[in-house]
Amino acid sequence: MTFPVDLSRAPLLVLLAAALAGCPSTGGEDTENQTTNVTSGTQTASASASASASASASATQGSASGSASDSGTGSTGGTDTGDSTTGGPLDAAGVDILVVLDDSGSMGEEQAILSSMIGALVQPLESAGVSYRIGITTTDVGNPRCPSAATTPPNGDLVLSSCIDRIGLGDFTFNGADPPIDASYACTDYCEKNDAALAFKPTPTALDPNPKARPWIEWGEGASNLPDGVSSTAALQCVLPQGVAGCGFESPLEAIYRALKKSEEPGEDNYGFVRDEAMLVVIVVSDETDCSANENYKSIFIDNKVFWNDPSDPIPTSAVCWRAGVACTGGPVFSECHAENYSDAGTPGASDDAAVLHPTGRYTGILEEYAANKAALGVGAGAVRFFLIDGVPAGYGDGAAIMYSEVSDPGFIDSFGIDPGCSGQTGSAVPPVRELEVAQAIDGNGSRPAFSICDPGFEDALGAIAGEILNALP
Repeated sequence: MTFPVDLSRAPLLVLLAAALAGCPSTGGEDTENQTTNVTSGTQTASASASASASASASATQGSASGSASDSGTGSTGGTDTGDSTTGGPLDAAGVDILVVLDDSGSMGEEQAILSSMIGALVQPLESAGVSYRIGITTTDVGNPRCPSAATTPPNGDLVLSSCIDRIGLGDFTFNGADPPIDASYACTDYCEKNDAALAFKPTPTALDPNPKARPWIEWGEGASNLPDGVSSTAALQCVLPQGVAGCGFESPLEAIYRALKKSEEPGEDNYGFVRDEAMLVVIVVSDETDCSANENYKSIFIDNKVFWNDPSDPIPTSAVCWRAGVACTGGPVFSECHAENYSDAGTPGASDDAAVLHPTGRYTGILEEYAANKAALGVGAGAVRFFLIDGVPAGYGDGAAIMYSEVSDPGFIDSFGIDPGCSGQTGSAVPPVRELEVAQAIDGNGSRPAFSICDPGFEDALGAIAGEILNALP
């Protein structure tokens, strides 16, 4: 289906087979025309999940999930307990997992498939008796091109509500197409419970001993907030899908920063989410490059066209995000690309304060601060990890190189500033630079902490992350 795109909300079309099968179409996010397959979430998710369901079920169905009798639907997944990169084991009491999910207009199918396979992450942890918390926010922190009244950005707030109730609020309608796209299947294919059926139990935290409702899922001996008779998988299948009404200028790094800062502030709903004695794991799922903008230089999205395709353009494309935050060597096939600070005049080498996108040091800094605090408390080295599911090529974890170039698709380049980093059955995804540099800086042992969003399945990625957690814990 081809449709005109509203650039302030336009998506990069990917099909994340929860590895999000997919990948933005070659038409790109901010083009005049865009092609996507978002009409049958059930069929796509089921197809990608079924191949591994039988093999993984025996590894995960026996997981301890309290007294829950409702195991949810979709693939349950397994675990990959390959070589640890944390230097563990840690002296950690469990793991706190922050999921930052792209909620732009392309992500309906990806969210449906992610829901179908989320058991691959949580069931191995439960089988091992690992206490965990899972908090969910989105890549939408606002942008001058995305009015808050239209995208209602969480700004790092953790979201814990049934997607069924949010369908009626318009969260699963993408209005950047004509006619608008109904992506409610991203919720209803796997979620069966509304908010009334998901009455999460009040729990205390180390910072607040008074039990009350928290905006995260919590599982562990004597600490579960799951409703009676509801498994963690069934609950996550309802609270993970975040809709497709979010801003198309995705800002996962800033979302991480704000979520963690709010977890430190009394009065914020996130307060107390991160436990001092637990491992902290961040998982970003997105099909575009990071666009965490400095509010002081918002003019680059309004009338300062130094990073735009052409000064005559009426509105910017997502290529602004690439050109305002990345520099590459060589060309048109580049030998490497790296994060760069640009001034609002388009000059590289700007100071951190003068950079139009927040420098990556802002994000490595907060995560390194958490790691240092946990090390000082005796939790151990490697207590903070950062994983990506994004535009790296298939086989990246086994050594496949990311290709950075400007040779294959002029339309995609106009939309995103660079050729695709990976391509799958339904499209392509932008290669990561800023977010990958942060992830690699946090992962101190040289592993490759990213999985391809263009892979035909997501189970392996989630299982591998679960395996890394289990290898790190005692």
